[in-house]
Amino acid sequence: MKIYSYLSKGTGDYKEEMEDRVLLGQNILISGYHEDRVSNGIFGIFDGLGGVAGSAFASSLAADTLSKVPLSSSSQSIKETIVKIHEELFHGNKTATTATGIIIREDHHGIIFHVGNTRISALRGGYIVSVTTDQTNYERMRQSGFLEEDIPQNMKGILTACLGGREEMIFSLAVWEIQDVFKDYNRLLITSDGIHDYLSPDDMEEFIKKNPGRESLLELAWKARAKGSEDDISIVLIEL
Repeated sequence: MKIYSYLSKGTGDYKEEMEDRVLLGQNILISGYHEDRVSNGIFGIFDGLGGVAGSAFASSLAADTLSKVPLSSSSQSIKETIVKIHEELFHGNKTATTATGIIIREDHHGIIFHVGNTRISALRGGYIVSVTTDQTNYERMRQSGFLEEDIPQNMKGILTACLGGREEMIFSLAVWEIQDVFKDYNRLLITSDGIHDYLSPDDMEEFIKKNPGRESLLELAWKARAKGSEDDISIVLIEL
């Protein structure tokens, strides 16, 4: 597998520090472009929430804890680990974070974990498909039958699930297994909402089909900025 990632701190006046964290194996990244070739690992994005003190701590805690999980762990063990992260953040009043990623073993077996509105998309059969579903009021209203044009855009930022925050925010935590990641997908794309909340499905599909590398990742980030994103930006592309 070839792994590509890019991170950029938000440009808004309220942004004092980078609150996103990217996990590539046992490496926790906070800025810049990175690429590597690996045979297995855990890959994810953690978006610290609220723009307040402690957000970066929350995303760092989640990334660091999961970086130490054995790749042979069961989906139940992964779920229990993530619940413990939630409890530590909740009881310690240390704000909150999203957590979305995938463990890929050498036998191509995978485990996906997802809570919040960081997102996994994939290239399959020449088209981009959604692997995770954003856990937001916007998505809840959309699935209830509201037309997208009738849903206020700020609903995308109101989460129905995360780690930390309120006790019940963990209830929608999703952890599931994929028997053969390489068979099901050609590429995996993990993004923070600083990317996908500002780009169209066509933008995302155009990117995931491109030859991966520094130029294409920076172009995607620039496009999100051009369309109004002042948030932290995090991108992970996995070429299977």
